[in-house]
Parts: sequence; structure tokens; C-alpha cells
Amino acid sequence: MKIILKKIIFIQEGIIIKTKELIDEIVKTAEEKKGENIEVIKLRTEGIIIDYFIIITASSKMNARAVSDAIVMKLKELNNPKRSVQGHAEGSWILIDTGNIFIHIFTGEQRSFYNLEKLWKQSS
Repeated sequence: MKIILKKIIFIQEGIIIKTKELIDEIVKTAEEKKGENIEVIKLRTEGIIIDYFIIITASSKMNARAVSDAIVMKLKELNNPKRSVQGHAEGSWILIDTGNIFIHIFTGEQRSFYNLEKLWKQSS
């Protein structure tokens, strides 16, 4: 997967993390927990504060929770804690908000139904 990103730097508690490095760490963590079909979408819509979507497919609700938990722990390790996590209890669509990156973890059925890739690629 080739990802071209503009240089955005996060400075939190003395740690400097570039957006590309953060995305690489999120993708690597998701892959380690068996996340599949990982796609990074650069959003170009004006008036929106989110720069990137990372979309991940999980094999089950349990797998989605495991991927989510691992990503949240990785964000903490990088001193870039998530702002919020939604959908963890239900598990078919989990959203992690890091500020400028939204991480969507779907079961396969939910990912096909919502098809965020198509929606956001058309508008960006």
C-alpha cells in the first residue's frame, strides 16, 4: 500500500509524531490483530476538520473489538490518546477519533453496507 501524506506534526507531551508515522503505526497495529482490507483515504473536503479516514475490516465483532483495543493502546504509547471511541460495545462498527484521523473498524457486512470508501472518494 502506498500512502502519500502531507506533513502534519503532532506535538503532545514532548513527543513529535508526523501524520504518516502515526498512520503507519495504526495500520501496522491493525494488521497485527488480523484487520483486513485496510484503506487510508485522504479527505479533501473543505470545512471538515478530519484529514484522513482509515477503514479496516474485522472478521467478527470480537475481532473488531480486539483491533480497536490494540489501536487505542498504541495511541496511548505514542502519547496521542484517542478523543473518543464509539460502537465498541456493539462491535459491528467501531469509530476511533484521534482528532484529525477517524479510524473505522467494520465487520465485513457493515463495511459493505455503508461503503464509506465510495462515499468519501466521490466527495474528496
